[in-house]
Parts: sequence; C-alpha cells; structure tokens
Amino acid sequence: MPSSATPADREPLNPIFRVARSLKGMSATMGFGNTARLTHCMEEVLTDLRDGGAAWLTRASDASKGGRLPRTIGC
Repeated sequence: MPSSATPADREPLNPIFRVARSLKGMSATMGFGNTARLTHCMEEVLTDLRDGGAAWLTRASDASKGGRLPRTIGC
C-alpha cells in the first residue's frame, strides 16, 4: 500500500490481521508450531502492508515462483 494511503484505505486489512493473530495464538497454544510460524509471517506481512512498507513485495513475487516465500520475507 502506498505511504500516501489513508487509514480508510488500510481498514480492509485490519480484520485479516486480527484473524491471523487469533490463528497464531490458537495454533501456538495447541502445539501446532508450523501453523503458528506461518501465521506469524502472515501477521508481519499484513503489518508491513498496513503501515505502507511493502518493500518486500518484489522479492516475495520472485521467490514465490521457487517456493521460498516465507524465508524471503524474513520469516
């Protein structure tokens, strides 16, 4: 999302972020480590998008072709 985005532009990401956070907490509590790590990565990506810092987008796009997305975005 561009840094010029308004809070209203970012609003659609908030419910998705909250669901990812809930899934992260529930999966960690139940011992599902892989799911907790994945949802933690999702949370970081959504935070970057919401805050306007989507610099990882080009790298993620390139890496997704090789199945390396989570490592590429720093998770």
